[in-house]
Amino acid sequence: MRQSYYFKSLTGLRAILCLIIVCYHYYGINNGMFFFSISFLNKMIENGNFAVDFFFMISGFCLAANYKNKIQNDGVSFRKYFVNHYVKFVNFTLITLPIAIIKQVLVSKAGLDATPSFENALYDVLCLRTGWGIKFDFPYNSPLWFIDVLLIMYIIYFFICKNSNDKRDQYIVCCIGIVLVGLTLLLNNVSWFIFEEITARGYCNFFGGCLLFELYSIADQNSEIKKKSSICFAILVFVFFSIFVLEDTRFIGNIRTMCMFVMWPAIIWGCVNISIVERILSVNIFQRLGKISNSIFIWHHPILYIIYALKFMEKIQIEFNNIVVFLIIIIAIGLVALFSNKYIEKIIPKFLLKMNEIQKGVNGETK
Repeated sequence: MRQSYYFKSLTGLRAILCLIIVCYHYYGINNGMFFFSISFLNKMIENGNFAVDFFFMISGFCLAANYKNKIQNDGVSFRKYFVNHYVKFVNFTLITLPIAIIKQVLVSKAGLDATPSFENALYDVLCLRTGWGIKFDFPYNSPLWFIDVLLIMYIIYFFICKNSNDKRDQYIVCCIGIVLVGLTLLLNNVSWFIFEEITARGYCNFFGGCLLFELYSIADQNSEIKKKSSICFAILVFVFFSIFVLEDTRFIGNIRTMCMFVMWPAIIWGCVNISIVERILSVNIFQRLGKISNSIFIWHHPILYIIYALKFMEKIQIEFNNIVVFLIIIIAIGLVALFSNKYIEKIIPKFLLKMNEIQKGVNGETK
């Protein structure tokens, strides 16, 4: 097995998913309307929050690809592994906290949300949210609800991976995959409550991504398996999209559940195995957007809802159901995200790196 993997196609896929999420939130502040009447595109925008679930699966897949061998071969300690990820999440929270608090103040004045508090700001910074089983309110920058959920999953994955056996993993993955797909096909809307909680969706999708990488690592050693399985997955995606557009949910049960166990794995599999998909998603524009997708994700929500609150209070006069206004706001979010990614988000990691170098120097002088 290769020691490390990098999937350009998944970076491109993240760009598309991030744009869908931004459009979904814009759709929300635009009273559930959008600018075109293409049924399929409208349906994607209406269900844009599904893309958050998809991000969890990509995170699980990529984490397994980057860390599995390092963890199993003692190439990374738990302390370093935990601190690196925790710092990344706190970094996202800190850089958006000032504008997110402004957003919260404005939306509370507009009567759209609760009054901000120091306590909730502290929960944001410490990454303490619903993932720990404690029912706190959403963070001020609402998309960051996922960070503590993801942190818990990273910790669980470390200890599972540390004590796992490759051959045993392969059999377990195959069995779990068959059972999950079988159960999914039997599910209907009545059993939706099983996966209703956002944290449960996060866990299911994240570990689904980890399990999918196990299958990928098996197929990666055999080109014939990869080729045949890729064709099957491509057919599966086509069939699902057809059902999705036709809205015939009677056959497949709950759409979101099917995405979790069938659609998202099929798309990821196609992205990393089918050459034409890889080439399309590897083009420059998708790569550039994919690399700043986290920045777009963390900045778009406070920006959108500041504008929304100001309009609601009649401080500004704009019409959201206008394609020009939409494009201007999207470009503004992109520029803020680009600036943040290039300058702001690197401040804390650079500071910690500098402190680490200073500490090493002090230790060296002491010795």
